[in-house]
Amino acid sequence: MADPKTPRPPDVEFDNDAYTNPKYAGTVWYIADHLRDPTKPIIPLAALPPAKRQLDADFIDSISDALGLGNIKPRDRIRHGHRNLSTCSLTSVVAANWSGAYKYAKDITEQVGDEVKNGWVELLLPVPSTWPFRLEQQNGISQGLKENGDPKVRRATDKGHGLDSVNQCIELVSKLKLCTNLQIGRGAAILTTAEMEFRGGSTSQARFLKPGKYSHVTWLGGNKAKY
Repeated sequence: MADPKTPRPPDVEFDNDAYTNPKYAGTVWYIADHLRDPTKPIIPLAALPPAKRQLDADFIDSISDALGLGNIKPRDRIRHGHRNLSTCSLTSVVAANWSGAYKYAKDITEQVGDEVKNGWVELLLPVPSTWPFRLEQQNGISQGLKENGDPKVRRATDKGHGLDSVNQCIELVSKLKLCTNLQIGRGAAILTTAEMEFRGGSTSQARFLKPGKYSHVTWLGGNKAKY
């Protein structure tokens, strides 16, 4: 990237009603198997068997009970999946990656490859695996250095903006600035000097931050932009 501050091109959208046979509009279709083997049918995504969960719900329940955790949201999401709260339409969206995805393409490629080996994501396809789809833009963010001095890169995806975002609760807002751990620590130190009690929030949500998703909403985040 000659200039990392070059604005991203506008997203390209495909209205579901305009680009889908009226007989099949309004339903999310799983097309990956058919693309790999044309003898296999195209089926509704909701009919696809759910993937094996990475966490044991019974085990998590036992831990929650033993610790007396009052927040039931983490255990509920692990057992039943993430409830999609988005009101976004079935519009398909193609969004270009951020500059970090190109700058750290090698690191991101390795991370995606590891996820495929672990069974967390499917084998990559040159096209989306569902119709409609949301092609999430990716970014590579340098966070410190590895032991060999190379940048340590974190892969991130953008859920979109506005009323038609994938998840309005976590969308990226240009004026939003997230605090760093250092800033939080400084704030805590300031509060303690004022003789105020400072407590961190419950970490039970963070401990189990790997919930599954209902199969009929995986199209919202199951397609990553290829760099």
